[in-house]
Amino acid sequence: MTISIDARGADAAGLARLQTQIAQLKAELPTRVVAAVKDAKTRRRAA
Repeated sequence: MTISIDARGADAAGLARLQTQIAQLKAELPTRVVAAVKDAKTRRRAA
């Protein structure tokens, strides 16, 4: 996954926070996708 953010002018601390948040998103995203698909299947069956 490629994420492009224009962070020109960001200070080092702000850039570090952004990098941490992006890493966390990349780590959590597969789990979130699987959960969303399972939820959609459950809702479809209940309807």
